[in-house]
Amino acid sequence: MPSIIKLSARLATLITTATSLFAGVFFAQACLAFDVEADSANNKVYILLRNPNDSASYDSVSVSNNAPGIVSQANASIVPSTVAADGSELVLLEFDVDAGAGTGATGDLYITVSGTVSGQPVDVQQTVPLTVVSNAPVAQGSVGSTEPAPDPDGADSDGDGVSDSLEVSFGSNPFSESSVPGDGMPYTVSVPAIGVLGLFILAGALAVFGSPALRRTQLALIATTIFVWQPQELSAGAATRIQLVAFIPIPPPPPQQLTITGSDASSAGTAGAAAKAVDGNINTRWESQHGVDPQWIVVDLGASYALSETVIHWEAANAATYRIDGSVDGVTWTESLATFSGGTWDPGTGVRRTDNLALSGIYRYLRMYGLTRPSGNVYGYSIWEMEVWGLPAADADGDGVDDSVDQCPGTPAGSTVDANGCIVVDADNDGVPDGQDQCPNTPAGATVDGTGCQIVVPVNEVTSINNILAGGSGSSDPGLTLYVFDSDPVSGGASNCNAGCAATWPPLLVHDGIASGVDDLGTITRNDSTMQATHAGRPLYYYAGDSATGDTNGDGVGEVWHTVAYVQAYTPLFDNTTALEPALQEDTPTALITRLG
Repeated sequence: MPSIIKLSARLATLITTATSLFAGVFFAQACLAFDVEADSANNKVYILLRNPNDSASYDSVSVSNNAPGIVSQANASIVPSTVAADGSELVLLEFDVDAGAGTGATGDLYITVSGTVSGQPVDVQQTVPLTVVSNAPVAQGSVGSTEPAPDPDGADSDGDGVSDSLEVSFGSNPFSESSVPGDGMPYTVSVPAIGVLGLFILAGALAVFGSPALRRTQLALIATTIFVWQPQELSAGAATRIQLVAFIPIPPPPPQQLTITGSDASSAGTAGAAAKAVDGNINTRWESQHGVDPQWIVVDLGASYALSETVIHWEAANAATYRIDGSVDGVTWTESLATFSGGTWDPGTGVRRTDNLALSGIYRYLRMYGLTRPSGNVYGYSIWEMEVWGLPAADADGDGVDDSVDQCPGTPAGSTVDANGCIVVDADNDGVPDGQDQCPNTPAGATVDGTGCQIVVPVNEVTSINNILAGGSGSSDPGLTLYVFDSDPVSGGASNCNAGCAATWPPLLVHDGIASGVDDLGTITRNDSTMQATHAGRPLYYYAGDSATGDTNGDGVGEVWHTVAYVQAYTPLFDNTTALEPALQEDTPTALITRLG
């Protein structure tokens, strides 16, 4: 008589093995939903491959029959046209029960799902444990449902290629987040502590017209116990469909050597610049300045990556101690992602030491920061090649901050964000975020410091050339001679050279509010509201007849225009009026010390 099989309590091993892997970080997850039909002639298992990762896809599936005496043959395939909107796919696992299988016999079917994650091929192995539980034929149906038994042969109401008796919510039965689990009998499986875990469960639920459909529900577990649906042995004519779910991780793709798009260093010796350490040529090298600590080399990956390792091939001039730092923007650094110590002087040619340092975190820039050189290394730091390994970082909102550290997901496209992925607000557009800006509303175009406060850079309108005043570097005509006008008030405070006079004798204007460059400068306000520089209270002018530094063509014109003599005055620290201390003389066994004043 044909035998009936079920997924046995050995699922405890399956669940424990699968979930314990969640202590790590994975790029995608797959959800296996076992739906076993108790059909003595054509036993089937439908496996639902959930796919929450846009960068992952399932390509093929195969099965290995390792249950001799229970299953005579088995095959697996992805059911055509069953890709759901979320990327999930349905796999059909078919097998024939051996006619001689005895009650209680156990065995396994081994399936391999092959796919692609982030462009890397991935194989996921999974075990389906089987147990022969009865030699009596039973009807088809669903746990907790009122579906008539048996189902009409080949019934496929939604035309998706899967019979209604095996439907697992594809086609016209989409998943529902709010569905209520069916009447399966739960039992617990203890697993290692894995922290918070989201577990999807496919369970039988009653539909409006009594037709069963599998729905999805989600539990957030913060404990070390997972609830599953237990297969149960039922008598003939009762519902015998079995629904079970187990999470399995898709292993992350192996790290890849990342392309380095740029490099820089604290210094470069004669052997080569920083680019020589990242050119892929083990026969060229970067060398720092000799005899100076510390020294560093920085590599730019062009974008942020999830880093896993750096490999450094040292020349004889190696580092005794160094650290590896990471940065997202090349300005703010996270120090000591990895450290090294114990390097020794190892003279000779070629690669003398290779360091493999494990890394973690999302960074664009990586820096080897050499701290000390070993005794005997009188040279510097010299690297043949520096490699960086990792994987592309996930960045759903495209703000340049990996999803794993993005504290503000979903930022609008084009937004400027900080290292946490949060929008940087800069109301006065001075380049300093409002949260750090101590001087809000600075004028447009103003130069500011790190606190957002305007930096006032003195503009030297006046200088001295050959002991006469001339236009300074911040004036409209640097180097041209300056003049004073006898017709201006002796007391100062005003200019009597305006209109046509000012065309011949242009005033030296001040635009930053303060005249600077030599001593005794000031300003007046002209009748056109511009500000003019003065010296000793007298307004300063250029002469239109001068064209080069040193010209003094305006000196003496009309006997009212004159150059301005200027000699820098120095105040001595002391002179003949400075009081001196008494002379001191002291005899020592070897010298006579005399101090005068």
